[in-house]
Amino acid sequence: MGAEGLIPAVILAAGTSHRLGRPKQLLNLAGKPLIWHVAARALASECDGVLVVVGHQAEAMHAALSDLPVEIVYNPDFAQGMSTSLRAGIAALPPSVDGFVLLLGDQPEIEPAAITAVIAARRATNAPVVVTQYGEQQSNPVLFGSETITELQAIRGDVGGRSVVRAHRDRLVAIPAATDTPPEDVDTEEAYQALLSRWRD
Repeated sequence: MGAEGLIPAVILAAGTSHRLGRPKQLLNLAGKPLIWHVAARALASECDGVLVVVGHQAEAMHAALSDLPVEIVYNPDFAQGMSTSLRAGIAALPPSVDGFVLLLGDQPEIEPAAITAVIAARRATNAPVVVTQYGEQQSNPVLFGSETITELQAIRGDVGGRSVVRAHRDRLVAIPAATDTPPEDVDTEEAYQALLSRWRD
């Protein structure tokens, strides 16, 4: 499709949060569930729609996102790991996509401008993978071009698209972020408390 194809965002939010012991996507953050903030920030970018892949606590996730114009995708195989949610999200993409931006449901500090930047880079360069560069570290948001979808669909286990990023490292484009600190995962109670502290400041 080239520069004219759609580039939606896909948020992976189906996990069981076993490290935290309660659904991290539903943690309260400024009066809204954590996943709501991720989806709202994606919607504030220039992506062509937002798909949220849910699994664990699916009904509660539906309710958490009920006031946002997102598409909910249910992954019945969520217990088998992140790769199943990645495949579910890909399967739900419209046929005219030029790629998609992959986001995680426990990173509410993701910047809309960073999402827009990787989309702009794809359209300007046609790079198969566009990552966001935080100082010395590459992190989300990551854009995967449509030509990588077959590779992504072949991934198995509790992993995301990192192997595909590595496979295309010679042709990927890295876009500098406004900060040297990537968005934090909320995997533990300590990370949640730190997030609450940062959000209040």
